[in-house]
Amino acid sequence: MKDKVNASSVQRPDDPDAELVARCRDGDREAFAELVREHQMTVYNIAHRMAGNADDAEDLAQAAFLKAYSALRNFRGECSFRTWVCQIVTRLCLDSIRARRRAPLLLERIDYGTNPDWREAMVDKQVLDEAVAALPPAYRAAIVLRHCEELSYQEIAEALRLPIGTVKTHISRARALLAKRLAGSFGRKPQKA
Repeated sequence: MKDKVNASSVQRPDDPDAELVARCRDGDREAFAELVREHQMTVYNIAHRMAGNADDAEDLAQAAFLKAYSALRNFRGECSFRTWVCQIVTRLCLDSIRARRRAPLLLERIDYGTNPDWREAMVDKQVLDEAVAALPPAYRAAIVLRHCEELSYQEIAEALRLPIGTVKTHISRARALLAKRLAGSFGRKPQKA
C-alpha cells in the first residue's frame, strides 16, 4: 500500500513561489497577500477573457483566490503555484460558461476619440473577441491560456488537467476555427472546409 504524501513535503524546486507557499501553510497571511499581488493580473486576465466582462472577471478572480487559499493545504506542488491558480480560475470560468451556456467575450467600449486607427483596431479586437467567444469552452480555455497568458503547453496541460497532446489538439482546432471565422473579417477570403 502506498504511503500518502504529505502535501507540505512536496514542492517543485523550480517554483519561484515555493517559499511563499510554505509561509502560507505556516499561517502567514501576508505571504498569501504577496501571492495574490504577484498573480492577480494573470488570474484576472484569464477570467476577463473567458467571462467577457469586468464584473464577472472580478468575481471569478476573487473566487479563484479564495478557493486557492482554502485548498492551499492540499496543494501538492506537482506544478507551480502560478499554474495551479490558473487551473483554478480556468475551471471556475468553464463552470460559469457552462452555467450560462454561452458568454459574450466583448471588451467594454472605449472611446479613443476621432483617431480612425484606434477605432479600426477596436473593431478588429471586437471581431476577434466575438470569434473567441464562439469557440467551444475547452478550446477557448486552451487558446486564452496559450496566446493571452503565454503559458507553455505543459503548463496548460497541468492547468486543464489534460494530456499535452489534447492541449495541442485543442489549440490547433481553435486556431483553425478562428482562421475560418476571421478570414473574411480581415480582408481575406474564408477558406473552404
